[in-house]
Amino acid sequence: MERNSTFAARHPVTVFIYWLSGVLFTMMTMRVEVLLGSFFPAALYCLYLEGAKMFKWLAGWFLSVGIFLMVILPLFNHRGATPLFYIQGQAVTKESVLMGAVVTLMLVSVLLWMRLGLYLLDSEKLLYLSGRIVPALGLMLSQIFRMIPLMKKRYIQVHEGLMGLGMVPKEASFWKRARHFARELSVLIAWSLEGTVETSISMESRGYGAGKRTSFHRFRFRLEDGWFVTAFLVLSGVGIGMAAAGGYEIYYYPEVQAVPLGGKALAGIVCGGLAGMIPMGYDIYWNRKERNYDTHH
Repeated sequence: MERNSTFAARHPVTVFIYWLSGVLFTMMTMRVEVLLGSFFPAALYCLYLEGAKMFKWLAGWFLSVGIFLMVILPLFNHRGATPLFYIQGQAVTKESVLMGAVVTLMLVSVLLWMRLGLYLLDSEKLLYLSGRIVPALGLMLSQIFRMIPLMKKRYIQVHEGLMGLGMVPKEASFWKRARHFARELSVLIAWSLEGTVETSISMESRGYGAGKRTSFHRFRFRLEDGWFVTAFLVLSGVGIGMAAAGGYEIYYYPEVQAVPLGGKALAGIVCGGLAGMIPMGYDIYWNRKERNYDTHH
């Protein structure tokens, strides 16, 4: 069962800082403990939002990426000092297999955070963030978000128009169908270019680029957003700072050598994991509160 995220309704800056801190915390080091501290919050949050179908997606990525990095890649990468077995005189080393497992965990963790980004950051939030920082980028993104569904709609119109004229081959060879598709694509591109010219003329007539312009948005940064941002920056900053200082340094070749995890390093992992769990706890709290309200009313 899919659920709506209450946290996604927060200010775009709040949501973006949470997502960015999770991605940075994942990509700062190859230490397994840190990656697990990033993987589990992202996986649990995705599972909470998407339901049981998340298991199928997660298992598919683990199998596809893991088979390549842990099984196929060690057959060609013979670095490492601990051979497990030999194939045609070439050693398959323990270090290569471990490296493949760690890279698999990192890639899947990053994919989970990207999946969370799709749920939490919609096109309106991205336009707000990019438009405030780089207005030209915001304009380009708004045009892309508009053109993709518009191109699909126009292609359907072109295809149906040609069908009405009896110009669509129902049973034809591959080359005839390819030529027909090229004709439809040519009409679609010409139509889109004409629409682009009309849009540019319209923007110029309305004074675009003549001076500083304002834009409407419905987002308001509240005190609660400030608390969220502070928590994300502090908690994630501890883990990211420890990684930047070398507290999670590890080498896999020629032998596995890692810096021992002290109390500060473990605290950084715990803080990074807590930062990733805050939005899910926030959603669970508000969903239960809404259910209790509906029950009593």
